[in-house]
Amino acid sequence: MKSKPYEQLISALEAIDTQSANVVPSNFAPTIDEAVVFSDYLQGSTYGNVTQFPLLLGNFDFEASLFRALDDLKKYIFPGILLGGFQLPGLRLPVLDNANIFANNKNPTWRYRWFGAFMNTEITTVPFSGTWHAGELAILFGNASPASSGIPNSTAAEVFLSIKVSHIGLTKF
Repeated sequence: MKSKPYEQLISALEAIDTQSANVVPSNFAPTIDEAVVFSDYLQGSTYGNVTQFPLLLGNFDFEASLFRALDDLKKYIFPGILLGGFQLPGLRLPVLDNANIFANNKNPTWRYRWFGAFMNTEITTVPFSGTWHAGELAILFGNASPASSGIPNSTAAEVFLSIKVSHIGLTKF
């Protein structure tokens, strides 16, 4: 998204279906395609149909805030309790389920929950959103691009955290 002109991003947001009756009425969501996103991970795992490679997966503390920011653009405001209710079954439990599936199939598996909220990873400040989906990855692996547009660069503590986590492999953190 960083490489796209802001006008193109705004146009994509304006194309969101404002008449949607979905709990989370935005067009930015995974689509089940049975190639990358599957309809039934649990059933497949009972037959051992699980990719055999190490897995690092997690989510940030309030991942549903992404939808608050998108839906605010449509003047559709969810009560915080509704977004909180979506957070657990819609975002945290699938991560837990997938971690258990991979671990039970003897895959090295690490699960995390990200609480970082740095200025250069927030979607919005009003309402406060926290970091954006997958925004923690660049910090965790130390490949965040320099901040721009008046957002300060990462602090020494943030850089240290990134280095520490990436070098100890999340085993002693």
